[in-house]
Amino acid sequence: MRTTVKALAMAGTILALGAGPFASPSYAAPFIIGSIGFSDGINLSASTPNNTITPSAAIVSNLTVLVPNPVNVASNIPLVSGCTGSYTGCTSPAASEGTVVLASPGGVAIFTDVISGVTFTFNLNSTNNVTRTALFCNGSTCNDAMTWFGQGTVSAAGFATTVFTMSGTGSGSCTESTTTVGDCGSGLVGVWSDSITSTGVAPTVPEPSSLLLLGAGLIGMVFAKRKIGSRA
Repeated sequence: MRTTVKALAMAGTILALGAGPFASPSYAAPFIIGSIGFSDGINLSASTPNNTITPSAAIVSNLTVLVPNPVNVASNIPLVSGCTGSYTGCTSPAASEGTVVLASPGGVAIFTDVISGVTFTFNLNSTNNVTRTALFCNGSTCNDAMTWFGQGTVSAAGFATTVFTMSGTGSGSCTESTTTVGDCGSGLVGVWSDSITSTGVAPTVPEPSSLLLLGAGLIGMVFAKRKIGSRA
């Protein structure tokens, strides 16, 4: 009997969850729609690996963890640009920025910006399709680069949490070593930028129809078991 009551209670909860999204659609907060971009320098000594030890065969192209320059460094403030839709009226510099992990599964970074008095928080959940262009030298100047894509969610007061996609780039430059041809000798500089697009999509959750079917199935199993028990 106790098992039957517990099963019915569980099924009722699942059915309620499945029906929940349809209870009051008129009061749903709007999703975030639009695009925004961030850019800054790279703190090469804090990133992984530390490529500031020269001679170095890479600047940014081998990074697995990209650390932006500190926000409080006046000459390296995180800039915000390309703001459209819900992000119209964005302020620059950004309020904060976080580390971008490029090794699988990636993610980690948290960016925030205050737009028309509302704080938008971007949580990068994963990165993928990292493409790396090895260091090459032309004359005394050397360069390398990398690109990546990412996914995450953005949240803000008055809005529903919304999925975003990110495309990012990093580039490095240096002066070629006088002792090791093809490597950096001095003047290593790295910069990064990303473009974020929110298209008004909610984070993935179980579909209400699936929850309803699961709840109905549990109830069916309970009554079937009781029917078989009564015959015995």
